[in-house]
Amino acid sequence: MTVETPASAEASGRAPVALVGAAEDQPGSRLRSSMLVLVAAFAVYLVLPGELALVGPLRSNGSPLRLLGLLALFLVLAGFLRADTRLRARPVAWVAVAYLGFAIVAWTTANTRLLSADQSAQMDRSVLIVLSGVGITLLGAVVVRDLRDAHRLVGWLAAGAVLCAVVGGLQFAGVIDKWADIVELPFMTTVVSPMGVVDRLGLNRVPGTTSSPLEYSVVLAVLLPLLVHLVLHAGSVGARRAAGAAAAVVMLALPLGFSRSGLLTLAVTVLVLLVFLLPVHRLTVLLTLAFAAAGAVVAAPQIIGVFRELITGAQDDLSIRGRLVDYPEAFERFEQAPWWGNGPSDAPLMENILDNQWLVTLVRDGLVGVLGLAILILGGAALAAWSAGRAAPGSPARTFNGALCAGLLGTAVAAGTFDLLAFQQATFAVFLLLALVGVGVAHSGDSAAAEGADATSSEPPR
Repeated sequence: MTVETPASAEASGRAPVALVGAAEDQPGSRLRSSMLVLVAAFAVYLVLPGELALVGPLRSNGSPLRLLGLLALFLVLAGFLRADTRLRARPVAWVAVAYLGFAIVAWTTANTRLLSADQSAQMDRSVLIVLSGVGITLLGAVVVRDLRDAHRLVGWLAAGAVLCAVVGGLQFAGVIDKWADIVELPFMTTVVSPMGVVDRLGLNRVPGTTSSPLEYSVVLAVLLPLLVHLVLHAGSVGARRAAGAAAAVVMLALPLGFSRSGLLTLAVTVLVLLVFLLPVHRLTVLLTLAFAAAGAVVAAPQIIGVFRELITGAQDDLSIRGRLVDYPEAFERFEQAPWWGNGPSDAPLMENILDNQWLVTLVRDGLVGVLGLAILILGGAALAAWSAGRAAPGSPARTFNGALCAGLLGTAVAAGTFDLLAFQQATFAVFLLLALVGVGVAHSGDSAAAEGADATSSEPPR
């Protein structure tokens, strides 16, 4: 990776970039090492499931992805004063910082109560996950300078999505069961029992490289818009073809999670993405989806039948009825402490997490906690939409930020159907997407058409 010098930045009309220190006085090795941490986080994201952690006393806090996030946070804080200029240029950094503030408030409020050892550990884990995720977002806000850098990172997400989809296909075929057992190394351990293949209406329901079939479906649906962006704007014909193949693999494998939440998330992400595409690209995406649906009806009638049963028989589904039964008790607890919440609970209701992240946040952290979660996900989506709106129609910057907006809004909808923050990959999807919001758009008020054009001429990761 080349390092932009102050002279070259001035000649190109862009301000010099700060990376945990001003570009004028920081060696290129520091830029590369900081980017390496970010690359490593994106690379291991869908390879190592949340059940795996390093052997030692850290337990789940020893997850490699969480440790990389904490290292990212340290790199930002170690040079915050010099990185401050770059962070101010990326408003999404302050969305992450605001959410961190809400998380610390929730942690402090909860610790004013008499907590059991398990409850206290639960709150400590939750705030450490937020610290780790915010670290990744802030480091991305500092080091990701343009679409060329962003494409490199998205390339790793694409590779992870393909791996997840392929593993899901092998699980569906009965070739493998638990991915965590396959990738567990001698210096790693499983902190909770990993979930393998389960049955749903006579077919294998797969988790891929994630922790559950529901998370599998949601994560793939959230990442799909970025694959579509690479299909349209990757830097070479070969890279665009590779992205097209990756998108096809993800589309084929996504239904194998047999998840209504995943299907809903996919519908939301696709509809939002269409808003930011040119009419010709919009038509292409719609026709592709139509042909894929028609092909699925012919080639995989059993899979289509399962989804038909899941949708038409939803009113009698035990999982849905179980959630609805818990809601009255949840709202009763909310009324006991509406603003700051009741804190963590050992009751069965909270152990099941209600399968609704917005609701569990309302019960545990109150309206203040819900506001923080809304700022994180919906605020990030709004900034992505705003960034896309500042870019020229049809430009890479517009579709890229539009894809990020689609993924974040899809995550917001999915959070209403399952306990999002209880799953590592689903949680970090938010912070990884946030780390890239605003990239490719000039901050002087002009569209970054020139910067986006430069990004499409570069070679993305394959």
